[in-house]
Amino acid sequence: MDRLLATFRTIIVPKITRLYSHYAPELWEKQEAAYAYVKNAMGKQLELRPALDFGGAFFCVAVKEGVSEKVHIDWNDGLFAFSWVIPVGDWEGGHFCAPQLNVNIPIRPGMIFCVMTRTLAHCATQVTKGRRLVFTCFTDKYILKHCDLRNVVFVG
Repeated sequence: MDRLLATFRTIIVPKITRLYSHYAPELWEKQEAAYAYVKNAMGKQLELRPALDFGGAFFCVAVKEGVSEKVHIDWNDGLFAFSWVIPVGDWEGGHFCAPQLNVNIPIRPGMIFCVMTRTLAHCATQVTKGRRLVFTCFTDKYILKHCDLRNVVFVG
């Protein structure tokens, strides 16, 4: 698992960091604040498992085979934080759908798809052929909530 996460750290994280800081600098500042909070709170653990240190680009990785065909909102994601969807495999179908916007977007291997999954209701069309594995990289709402606390005192 650490080898996979280390690959994310060396290949995916720099791309996401550039996208975040260029296209949404105000959101990137919040991610950086969350990262500072997490590093302060968990510094020793991150030193022991460097593959888990994503530099603030995201803090969680979910893995799913197939699709989520029911329209939903990811309630545990940060309200204005991006989710980064990274599909792998060889498949047909499995398009990203956002009924609020009336869009159906084909997502293919090699793409990094960015969306605010707590804000935008979404689902995916059925995979009609092949195998689709999706890595969703995101920031949990509780991390963002805790890093906004101004009166936190760190001990140790």
